[in-house]
Amino acid sequence: MLFTVKIKGQDFKVDAETAEDATDLAEKEAAKGPVTRGVESVGTGLRSAGEGALGITGSGGPMLGGAARWGAQQANKVLPKSLEMDPQGVGQSVTDAADPVFRHLSPLTTIVEALQKMGVLEQEPGAFAATSSPSGVTPRFGASQESRGPTTAERWAAPSVEDVHRATSAVFPQGLQDATTQIPQNRTDEVLQLGGSFLGLGPLGKNGPIGAATRVATPTAAVGGTDVLTDAWEQEGKISPETATAIKTFVGMGAAGLGGLGDVADRALAQRGAAAKAGGSRAAVQAIYDGLVRDGHTPQTARQAMTELGVDANLMDIGENMTQLGIKSATSPGEGQSAIKRELKGREERTGARIRADKEATLGPEVNRDVVMAENKAARKAAGAGYPAAKQNQARPGDLQPIADALDEELATARGAMREPLQRVRDSLDIPGKGHNLDPTASGMHAMREALDQEIARAEKGSPLWGKLNDYRKQLDTELKEAAPDIRALDEEVSGLHKQREAFEGGEGALKKGGQPGTVKSPEEFKATWDAMTEPERRQALSGASRFIDETIGTTDRERSRLKTVIGGEWNEGKLRTMIGDEKADALMKALGREDTFNATLQRVVYNSRTLEGLEQGGKPSLTRGMGDAAIGGFAGGGTTGAVTAASTTGLRNMLARLTSSPEKAEALKSDIGRLLVSKRPDDVFRALEIFANNQPGKSRLPPAALAALLQRQEERGNR
Repeated sequence: MLFTVKIKGQDFKVDAETAEDATDLAEKEAAKGPVTRGVESVGTGLRSAGEGALGITGSGGPMLGGAARWGAQQANKVLPKSLEMDPQGVGQSVTDAADPVFRHLSPLTTIVEALQKMGVLEQEPGAFAATSSPSGVTPRFGASQESRGPTTAERWAAPSVEDVHRATSAVFPQGLQDATTQIPQNRTDEVLQLGGSFLGLGPLGKNGPIGAATRVATPTAAVGGTDVLTDAWEQEGKISPETATAIKTFVGMGAAGLGGLGDVADRALAQRGAAAKAGGSRAAVQAIYDGLVRDGHTPQTARQAMTELGVDANLMDIGENMTQLGIKSATSPGEGQSAIKRELKGREERTGARIRADKEATLGPEVNRDVVMAENKAARKAAGAGYPAAKQNQARPGDLQPIADALDEELATARGAMREPLQRVRDSLDIPGKGHNLDPTASGMHAMREALDQEIARAEKGSPLWGKLNDYRKQLDTELKEAAPDIRALDEEVSGLHKQREAFEGGEGALKKGGQPGTVKSPEEFKATWDAMTEPERRQALSGASRFIDETIGTTDRERSRLKTVIGGEWNEGKLRTMIGDEKADALMKALGREDTFNATLQRVVYNSRTLEGLEQGGKPSLTRGMGDAAIGGFAGGGTTGAVTAASTTGLRNMLARLTSSPEKAEALKSDIGRLLVSKRPDDVFRALEIFANNQPGKSRLPPAALAALLQRQEERGNR
């Protein structure tokens, strides 16, 4: 109970159970010096600020409900009988609707859970609300305890300011408890308590110094001033206590909304500085940020998308909305248009260099066919130079009698075209000029094999003669290598070089399209051939394919379309995957997709946008509206749900829309956007976009600080 005790001619207000206790407390208050009283007043303000911020969840809904009830009562005084409202129902409806909102705006949830775990607060639902109005005290805002009803309280156990006060009192040492529950005895005490609230709520500013100051100073000043006026009116009998409370409620809400605009100023400063460092205006960066969001990107995913496309990528390549920004910026003469066209046309001129670099990374460097063939021929010649020594190093005489006997038997019955070639082969087995004396030397057998190769070359492939000649050649080759083992190694080397040349030629033809039926291998047939190759043969086959691509794409301005012609289609893609593997094949296909993207951006932004220039220059408002909406994104909001903030945001939106609707400002904005889209300082642009992303309206924010202070002060005053 609140007592007023006069000591030495001065009134002291104290909260006590009995008159005797009140006298004791008043004497203690009178004994305090001004410094002690001042310190305790500041401490009380600090505590009330913190408790108000925590208790907003429990008090916000009923507070608004009471204010709405009072408003309905006042409206009924001037409304016709048929239009009168039910103040009780209005107040309860607002309370029910506002309670969840205040709950989600507050950091109270985790704090209450912590206090519950400590055993400071009860955990059963409805415990807090059930004790929110002390017995014998008329509930605030003129609403009875019944009008608040148990229904709202039962929905969730949100503590009121009194609950939080009791919780903190339970854990505060007695000395701290006494020092932070000072009842103001004069206007000086009230001012010091306001100052303490200011200090306690300062950290609740969201972004920076302007947000911290205006979020607290503006509403604190407004609430303090309103207290002076309403207290005087109430004492003079001009308004009832209920009316005074309602006025303070509306002023507190409105001032909290204005105070929240400090966050807007902080966001504006952060965004403007980042935009300037990136080389553009705040409105331009906001427009780009909004475009990224509509394309489903964050600054981080946008940067990743550009990185995956390659060094020449820009923002217009990664989303439809970004492309549209580029088109609109390219429709108006200025630096932005020039920058976009210069960059996109220059990028197109670098297509060949990019494609050749991608081709080299996957298929190897450029291949000169003449050099490859000359090197293969030189290698075969070098290997052939080893034959004389290998012939001299003969292990045993050659045994050609079985081959001679078989030929003699064939010749006994051979007629026509078959007899003459077989006779030449039989004669080559003898020592020249020595009649039917077989030559057992390695040199002689090597010469016989060369003669047989000539006969095979002259015979029709697949004919009976061609088959017989190959049989005799195999028999002679086997005997030669057994008689002179060094020739075997030389033969294998020369044969491998021949196969490598054939592999190169096969690689050249592997990616060709068309040709005679049966000459183009399917991916499965090509893979079977590839699997049978040695590693050197595979390298030559890949060189042949690389050379074919080099020859096809050339050095013209049509590299992209020609590369699509070569590797397009399932067959050639399958063969490429066989030769270079999935990873490199994917990289090559990705490069081709990148070039398609780059070309599409060029066609849409530079060439197709020309048809839009006349529309934009003719004053069509579509771009202006889009830029205006984008430009104000960073200004909108303010950190509260107050009506004043909403009204201010709407006014700001309309003002900026009018500003950007002027032709000069719209053209300047388009120019800024164009330069940023193709900026040579992408890191600065993305840093700016990240700052904008972290400073957008609608982010989670702490409850309005001044409103929390108002709630606490009204709670105290209502209980006196």
